[in-house]
Amino acid sequence: MRKKYATIVLDSYLDRLFDYRIPEELYPQIKNGMRVRVPFGKRMALGYVCETSSHSDIEGTIEIKEISAVVDKEPIFDEQLLTLLKWIADYYYTSLGAVVRSALPSSVRKIKEKDDRVEYALLKEKISKENLQKLKKRSPKQYEILSILMKEGIPLKLKELLSTCNATVGTLKSIVQKGYVEITKVDVPVDGDFSCESYRGHTAITLTNEQESVLHTIKETIDTALFKPFLLHGVTGSGKTEVYIRAIAHAQKSGKGALVLVPEISLTPQTVERFAERFGDTIAVLHSRLTPAERNREWKRISSGSARIVIGARSSIFAPVKDLGVIIVDEEHDKSFKQENNPRYHARDVAVMRAKVSNAVVVLGSATPSLESYYNTQRGKYQLLELPTRVDNQKLPRVRIIDMKQECDRAHGGVMFSSVMLQKIDACLKNKEQIILFLNRRGHSTCAICDSCGHVVKCDNCSISMTYHEYGKRLLCHLCGTQKEILKTCPSCKKALRHAGYGTQKVEMTIAKIFPKARIARMDADTTKLRGSHQNILDSYKTGDIDILIGTQMIAKGLDFPRVTLVGVINADVSLNFPDFRASEMTFQLLTQVAGRSGRSQKEGEVVIQTFLPRQYAISAAKTHDYRSFYDQELDFRKQLGYPPYSHFISIIIAGTKDLRVKETAFALEKVIQKIAQGKYTIMTPVPAPIHRAKKDYRWQIIIKTAQIRSVTNALTVALKRIKIPYDVKCHVDVDPQVLM
Repeated sequence: MRKKYATIVLDSYLDRLFDYRIPEELYPQIKNGMRVRVPFGKRMALGYVCETSSHSDIEGTIEIKEISAVVDKEPIFDEQLLTLLKWIADYYYTSLGAVVRSALPSSVRKIKEKDDRVEYALLKEKISKENLQKLKKRSPKQYEILSILMKEGIPLKLKELLSTCNATVGTLKSIVQKGYVEITKVDVPVDGDFSCESYRGHTAITLTNEQESVLHTIKETIDTALFKPFLLHGVTGSGKTEVYIRAIAHAQKSGKGALVLVPEISLTPQTVERFAERFGDTIAVLHSRLTPAERNREWKRISSGSARIVIGARSSIFAPVKDLGVIIVDEEHDKSFKQENNPRYHARDVAVMRAKVSNAVVVLGSATPSLESYYNTQRGKYQLLELPTRVDNQKLPRVRIIDMKQECDRAHGGVMFSSVMLQKIDACLKNKEQIILFLNRRGHSTCAICDSCGHVVKCDNCSISMTYHEYGKRLLCHLCGTQKEILKTCPSCKKALRHAGYGTQKVEMTIAKIFPKARIARMDADTTKLRGSHQNILDSYKTGDIDILIGTQMIAKGLDFPRVTLVGVINADVSLNFPDFRASEMTFQLLTQVAGRSGRSQKEGEVVIQTFLPRQYAISAAKTHDYRSFYDQELDFRKQLGYPPYSHFISIIIAGTKDLRVKETAFALEKVIQKIAQGKYTIMTPVPAPIHRAKKDYRWQIIIKTAQIRSVTNALTVALKRIKIPYDVKCHVDVDPQVLM
């Protein structure tokens, strides 16, 4: 039966789907995943065809409008990608429109109403000197245009050519009509064009027996063209990237494409360089620092099939790779794979589902796998592959734990650096070796506090203290970006304020005073705002122009610098203090990852970890690089409380500018959900969110613990229909949240 109706999501109205009639003349053209133009109100709107059918549920009840035009010759989403988008909308309890908007770069969504390609003029045929001289007498301007084109010998931009000759378009048309010149249009060239050709020609690498075994298993599975998820647990420096590269090369031989996801923009340059050495211009790069034009160009290269391998951050999972054969998720444990605004998907889990709908292999790699992924290997959902030793017989770095309580007691006050840390830094500098100092806290001082009355300067819009930044001499809210001038006296008691705590800026300034000859750089959110800043810092460090690199978590993973022999962790307790059940897991992962940056060549590395909790099990396990010990202890803790991976969490944040109204809405919603649930899952009493106020909104939180996501999301749909959410209150649902803040 012929399909007469299309279900469409509109680019300008994301929260619901609309049915449109397919005109008979468009029957052959309409396909799922295509963009179309449809009447919406008094205007025309852009829409995406999600489904076609022979009937509509609203047929006969209201007038169904017709699709006006088809935008694309081919679907912008193939059937597999469309299936994935529908799954995301269903699982993460969001609208399909929000998912579609997130999956397509804005530059791709935008339909150009006019042809804005650049026009070029080029000689169509040679002109004899005799004809050229005749033309000079009759039309000097035509002669001038032709002379310039003949002299340059290449196509010239039309506007620039006419401007140079002070000629009109009419003059040029006359030459075109005579057959001397042709006008052609080309796409606007993009500055900073990415090319990998310069990287071609790599040094052959001999695999270890462990790498060979792991690679053999992955290649065999790729050959079956069937879905299979692997977790590659390899210690830092074990050669996981080389396994990824060879697995992709094997997929390419069968005509298959590949996706490589990395968690940080800072990792992209090094990853691209490694892959580009092998695959050249078949690589496309996607991340948030690209300009719209660059992102649009890369998307077109992928969609056309000229780029067969895509490397990028979270949203790259939606790239339209042809014949997808393998997906790599590097540093799969990293929480930056979880999107914190709508749609709140986790790119790692979406990667597994995309591999499933594409009959592809997915490899999740990490030295510190998430508990959920490792637990899935124990249950048989994923196959575990292991690389337990470093390549070239390199040893894992020696780790030393420094009890800062004892250091402070000896110094009769607070200290930033232990004596051991300073001795190790001094020795490395004398040996012309490189150092990484890690502190997961940016800024100069963490708060401005009054010692007399205890008042802490907080943001006017958020319930967090403001951080003092030495560069710019200002107080800054790291949540909403609000700035204040430095306060010298307490607003409450008028006594002097003191800047307490320390961040990466203060570490940088202190180290510069202690080691004035050292070349120091800082890498955090403040120093990497400008385009290309990540690459510039890493390039300088790679070439040895920097002795000490100070940074936050963006330097803690994935980076490979062979001259680094010392890693210093300034305060290992920062992440342990988060009010989140994953605090120990995040701490273990960060410490193990940053420790892995040391000793990645023939020289053995050292790690010095400063902490006030030297016997906490996450820190003890990081000292011995013992993932399994940490996993067993943490899993036991989670099991006792029924926390993930033994359950799923759903976080509901109710937010608004009036605290009482938000609270009342939260309790009303919780009451309705309790009635629907009838004890099938655990619904925790609404409480103020750990960050109670953010960006002027008060926030209350409901946590639901369940074995089945679908049962809760179905109940939420019913509950939100039964109660009326006030117009000035928002409700955000986060399935499988990574941070409960």
